[in-house]
Amino acid sequence: MYESLTKFLPKLKDRKAAKHGSSRTDIQAGSSIAGLAQAIYQFGNSHPEYELDNYVELLNRNLILDLPDKADNISKLDGQVIVALLFKVVGSDHFNEKSTLSNFEADLVQKYLERLQQIDQEAVAPFEGEIRKLRLISTQGGYEPLPKVGLDSDYEQVLTISEDGTAHVVHYSQRTIFNSQGIISQEKLRLNSDVVLHIFNAIEQTFEGKMVTPNVTDVGVWGLSLVNSEGKTFRISGSLIDTVFPDLSDYIRENMAREDLYLFDGNPDRVERIEVFYDRYQTIHLSGPIPPDLVKPVWDYHEELKLDRKTETVEHSRKIFDECDVKSTYHISGAVEDFLDEISPTAFSHIEGNPEDVCTNPDRQDGYRIVITTKRERREVFGTFDKKGLPDDWEKFATSLADFLSFYSKADLLDSKLYGKVKRRKQDLIFCNVIFKDGYREYCYLADEDKYYVGDKVIVPTGSDNHETLAQIKSVEYYAKEDAPYPLDKIKHILRLADLDTDK
Repeated sequence: MYESLTKFLPKLKDRKAAKHGSSRTDIQAGSSIAGLAQAIYQFGNSHPEYELDNYVELLNRNLILDLPDKADNISKLDGQVIVALLFKVVGSDHFNEKSTLSNFEADLVQKYLERLQQIDQEAVAPFEGEIRKLRLISTQGGYEPLPKVGLDSDYEQVLTISEDGTAHVVHYSQRTIFNSQGIISQEKLRLNSDVVLHIFNAIEQTFEGKMVTPNVTDVGVWGLSLVNSEGKTFRISGSLIDTVFPDLSDYIRENMAREDLYLFDGNPDRVERIEVFYDRYQTIHLSGPIPPDLVKPVWDYHEELKLDRKTETVEHSRKIFDECDVKSTYHISGAVEDFLDEISPTAFSHIEGNPEDVCTNPDRQDGYRIVITTKRERREVFGTFDKKGLPDDWEKFATSLADFLSFYSKADLLDSKLYGKVKRRKQDLIFCNVIFKDGYREYCYLADEDKYYVGDKVIVPTGSDNHETLAQIKSVEYYAKEDAPYPLDKIKHILRLADLDTDK
C-alpha cells in the first residue's frame, strides 16, 4: 500500500549531518526528501480518499495540533493521518519555500515512514460487516489537470451517504483542488431508506473481501471509505475508467436519480439510441408511347433503422411502396447494449463530402438522416447516401450491424439444409462429399457422427502423410454398408468441425 513512500527509508537511515554540531541536515530539493515530497503528491492524486488537499482539516479532526514524535503516540495513528503528517512536513508550501529539513524533522519523517511500513506489514483487512456510512471521492484526470476540463469545471466530486438517509454531494474545480479557493457547489440530499439500503447492499456485495482494485497509470482515480457497524473504517481505491464497476455506478445513479455523478467509472458518455432514416426517390421510365400529359411515376422508397438501449431492441422497417411494408424487430437482452457500448458517442461526426462538380443522376435521389442520442446530447447528421456523403465510420457500423443481426436472422423454416435433410436409418453409414479451397472436384469422406450439414467447414486428412486440411461439405448422403459409394477400406474419416479462428 505504502511502498511508494517507504522505499525512501534506507536513504533516510543512512543520512549524515553536513557537519558536526549543525542544527540542520543539508537536504536539498532533488535529494531523497524532495523525491519523497513528489511521491506524496502522487500518492495523494492516486488516493483522493486520503484528503491531502485538506490535510490541516484532517489533522484537526483527529485532534493533532503538533507533530507527534513519541513512538507510543505514533504507533496509534492510522495510515491516513501518518500520510497527512508527512505532507505537512515535506509536502507543504512551507517545505517548498525552505527546501531543507532540520534534524528533528528528518527524524520525524523516518519515524512516520517506519509506521507506514508497520501498517503494511500488518496487512489491513479487506472490507467486512455492514455499511453504516460511505464516502466516495472521484477525481478526473491523473497527475496533471485535464486540458479538456476548465479550471472552474466539475473536476472532483465527493459523495457521502449515511444510514439515516443524509447524503452530501460536493463539487470541486481544478482551481479549488490546486489553489484551495473553495468549492463549486455543495448539496445536501435526503434519501429514502430503501434507496440507502439498496446502495449499501450493492456496495457490500461488490467490495466484500476486497482490499484493492487494479490501477491504471495517469487517469482519474476514486477513493472509497466505508465505515461498518463496529465503527471500523475500510479504504479502497481504484482508477476512474469506464470499465470499473460500470453496473454499480449506473445502479447508484439510477437509485439516486442523479445522472451527473462520477462515482467509480467517471460517468462516461455513451450512446443510448441511434436512428437512421433513408429515402430514395427514383423516376420510373415507361416503355412504349407515353402521353405528353402523363406524369412520370416515382418510386418512393424508405427505410428506418432504430437501435435502442432502454428497450434492448433493433427495429428495421422498409416501405417498399404504398401497399408494401416490411418490418423486423429484434429484442436481444444484453446484446443490443453491448453493441451500443462499442460505438463511440462521437460516432458519425465527420463527413468528407462530395466536390461541387460531382455528377448527379437526375432520375434518382438518395438521402439519409442519422439521429444519435447519448447521455449528454442529441445530434443529427444528414447528406447524400454515397461513399463521400456518408460519415467516415458508416461502413464499419453497417458491416458490424449486419454481422450482428445475421446470427439472429437465421430461421429453420426456410433453411434447405434442414427441410431437405433425410433421416438416417440405423444401419446407414454417413458419407460427406467435400471440396477444398479453390477446387471444384468433390472427395468422399466418412463421418463418425451425424452432425455435419451442407456448407460446414471441416478438417480432413489428406495426402500420404494424412496432414490436416480445411474443406467444405457439399453434400451429405446415407448408404448401407453394402451400397457404399467408395471402398470402405480406402475411405478416410472427417476429423472434426473446423474452428474458424484457428483452422486456416
